[in-house]
Formats: sequence, structure tokens, C-alpha cells
Amino acid sequence: MSKCLSYRNLNFFGDDLITISLLLRNNDDIVKLDLTDNNYYCDVDIIKHLSISLKYNKNLKYLNLENNYFEQGFNHIFDGLKFNNTLLHLNISNINTDNNDIKCLVDYLKNNSSLTHLTIRNTFGELNILLNSLIYNKTLKYLDISDSDFINISFDFLLFNKSLNTLIIQVDYNFNNHLDNVYIKELFEILKTNRTLSRLNILDNDLDSDILNFISESLEFNKTLVELSLNKYDIECNKIENKIKNNILYQEQNIQLKKLYMYLYKSEIYISDCIISDLNIFLSKI
Repeated sequence: MSKCLSYRNLNFFGDDLITISLLLRNNDDIVKLDLTDNNYYCDVDIIKHLSISLKYNKNLKYLNLENNYFEQGFNHIFDGLKFNNTLLHLNISNINTDNNDIKCLVDYLKNNSSLTHLTIRNTFGELNILLNSLIYNKTLKYLDISDSDFINISFDFLLFNKSLNTLIIQVDYNFNNHLDNVYIKELFEILKTNRTLSRLNILDNDLDSDILNFISESLEFNKTLVELSLNKYDIECNKIENKIKNNILYQEQNIQLKKLYMYLYKSEIYISDCIISDLNIFLSKI
């Protein structure tokens, strides 16, 4: 029977991680390891124990290391994962990721043929190193890079990647790390020809009316996007609701964008089965 090891928010110390690593190494039926929110401050020798366990466990499918502050030696995690051909989901958000860690992740992904979901929120390493490496990746389907450093980010990899179908670039509206409208425009320009991405989340990126209009125009050319999450803060919810009622027509034919989520002042508006041409009208009048 498959087992899951969950040790969330327990504030373990290094010796505890060694014990958990031994459990992982000696039990091949463990498929999920969740160490979220333990705020580990581990030295290299302790991290090596976990690396060795990841190397020998042949059934692990889910690994969550979010909110653990590995001061150094995080590259050893990927050294262990290089021998794992079963991992599907990896969450390494908020672990003080630097450029060296990103490069180690890239090296891991080059030869990996199993990982489908990668969550790497709140990273301040060079994201382009990671994104460019996904050009030839054939397995990754879900990527979450929310709350990260988006300076000089490029989405050119989407011109070539043939596997990714979900991209999440949500940000914390209280912090000044929004994805600049220039980059959002570049993203939707690329989506005119991208044929794999079906779900996109760009919530809390403070879109202006020009960008909303450009998004609308670009969706006329996109053939695969079926779910879009975005928001706009400078208009009232009731006005948006009225526009939806007046401008979104429900028809049985030519349906492409099936779900549009708009969040305004924590109020949610959900549109189902709307047509691109009608979305164009809707967005252009906001």
C-alpha cells in the first residue's frame, strides 16, 4: 500500500530531517513526502542524507519542500533526483533559490522524463535560465512561477515548447513585483501562435486598459487557451457584471475560451463558455 509522509509546520531540526530521510530510503512504498513550512536551516551534510534517500527511493511521486531555508547545498537535492524516474510533482517555492540552484534544476530537467508539475514561487534566481531550458522539455505540463523576480523575463520558450499547458504568474498585490505590462504584451503576442497552453493565470498584475484590449485581440488568433484568470482594480464590480450581461453571448458554436475568471476587490466573476469575439467586445469596453 502506498504511503504518504507529511510533516508540515512542525519546525523540525537537522536530526529530524535525517530520521525522515532514513524512512524514505528504507520504504519503497512511500510516494509522497511533504515537508512544507518547517523552516529548516540545514547544513550540507544533513541535506546529503535526503539526497541519498531520493536516489534510492524508486516510487516517490510528490515532493514538497516549500518554505524551507536550505542555506547551502540545495544542489544535492537535484543530485539525488537525477536517479529518480517516478517524480511527478515538485514544489521548491520560497527556499532562497539563487542562480546556482536554478542551474542545478535545469541540469536535472534536461535528463528527466517524469516530472509534470513544477512549482517554484517566490524565487529570485534568474528565471530565464529555467524558462529557456524548457524549450525542448517534453514532459512538464504545469509551471507556477508566481511572486518571483520578473525583471527582463522572456516567454520565448513558449514558441517551441510542446508540452506545457498550464502557466501561473500570479503575484501578491501588496508587493511591487508585478509582471510589467510590457512582458504581458510579449506573452500574449507569443500566445497568438502557441498551440499547447490551455490555462493561464496572471492575477494581480495590475493590467491597464490597453493591455486588456491587446489580450482581447491576441485571443482572436489563439486556438488552445480555454481558461484565463485576470483582474482589474480600477472599476466597480457591478459595472463589470452589467458588461458581462450585455456583451457576453452564449452560443453553442465556435466556443474557444471556456472559462474567464475576473477578480475585483475580492469579488469573483465567473464566465462560462464565452466566445472570443464576444470577449473582444467585453474587454474593449472596460
